[in-house]
Amino acid sequence: MTQEHEQNKPDFFERMLDGVDMQQIADRPPRKSNANKPRRIMRRVDDSVKDVRANVKDAAQAVATWVASVVNHDTGQTQLNEILDHCLRPGPQLDQINYTALAQEINQSMHTDLSPRRVQTAIQHLRAKRQPATMTDAKPKLQDQLNALHQDLQTNHQLLVAESGDDQANLHRRIGTEILAIVRVAAGRLIENDFGEGIAQDIDIDDVESRFLDFVKDAVTEHQGNTLTRDLHKLLVDLCDYDGSATCDMRLVVNGSRVVCDLLDPDSLPGVMAQLNVLVAGRHILDSELYVTELSRLSEAAYALKNDDATQTYLNWVKRQSTEQRVPSPVRVSSYCLNNLATHVYDRIFTGELTEPANWMPKADDALNKTRQRDSGFDLIPVTELVGLVAHAHLRHSPEIVREHLQQLGESKTIDLLIKLIRFDNCQQLVTEAREHALAVYPQINQQITPALDD
Repeated sequence: MTQEHEQNKPDFFERMLDGVDMQQIADRPPRKSNANKPRRIMRRVDDSVKDVRANVKDAAQAVATWVASVVNHDTGQTQLNEILDHCLRPGPQLDQINYTALAQEINQSMHTDLSPRRVQTAIQHLRAKRQPATMTDAKPKLQDQLNALHQDLQTNHQLLVAESGDDQANLHRRIGTEILAIVRVAAGRLIENDFGEGIAQDIDIDDVESRFLDFVKDAVTEHQGNTLTRDLHKLLVDLCDYDGSATCDMRLVVNGSRVVCDLLDPDSLPGVMAQLNVLVAGRHILDSELYVTELSRLSEAAYALKNDDATQTYLNWVKRQSTEQRVPSPVRVSSYCLNNLATHVYDRIFTGELTEPANWMPKADDALNKTRQRDSGFDLIPVTELVGLVAHAHLRHSPEIVREHLQQLGESKTIDLLIKLIRFDNCQQLVTEAREHALAVYPQINQQITPALDD
């Protein structure tokens, strides 16, 4: 990277908040910490029992269906332990479940004659079959990745900050890609949903908000150029001090993204992805106007790279790297930007946080339409469509908007869509209303989805 380019490179946060008084960011209702909130894991009854041994399958089907019928899905929690604690076991230990009482409950409600022993065997098999899907031992631990990156940065520091060098471009590409992989994992830990690797179990939202705003204020008020030396120093400190907390994750996202943009250019595909991760990690703190504007800009920046020769060369190179370092195509990155834009607006129109829906709704609809046109195979499109229809129906007081759509989908696809929606990071009120629409069309599906039995 030349000195002239370094001087002219626009700072992401200065560009995002140019002319904005940080104290005037729109107030939002206080957010509660999700430290004790379990992740919502829902699945079909049939999917839960399909891999269970044949001679156990009937009992497992009855147990899973019973759980689906008694659990309150609207709470966002499985509540299975509450049910067991209340009437089926003397204490919290799983091995002290009163399987006799449990068999009686199932027999009364499901009219299925199961012995206590068969109920116990069914639950054990259901739990056992869930374990392989939740294990991630094959992937390197985050701390191991951080230690390796720390050593790599220290070893190559002088070459990284040098004005030129024979292998500097290759080194920038390799180190920048490694850092981007860490940024994505750290951002995933800060996102309150059920997909992605390494998601944090305890997040102090207040502390994250404070750290994020302090950083943005500092970037805006200092008006300093973004030097690679300074950014590398900050990242090295973050790697040394990392303790797995949300604060450390946010520092990794912000300072790691700065280094990625320094090494690989903010308008490159890795640079756009780094900025996207910063935005998504801080989405609850930023004003909606700023958030939507930046997502729209990043979407167009990513889409413009789809036929870029340098980007294609980078993608060909990164395909040969380890799995965690691989990146999506420019079109798919653009879709992620547009999807985050659309769901953000739909959610906040639904909750009333955006007070001029007539101005905001077309922005979300346009983002969704662009995604359909550019990337029709994107698997989040059906979920975002449902979110948008629920928001439109809520705004117009017209439930038929959603229900006609679900009727056209059919029962099976509705169940799949509802399970995905429950897992994703949409507002709980919107998820609950979507489920009410689905039950109005297909009342029977309430007993066809079940929470995990391995909580």
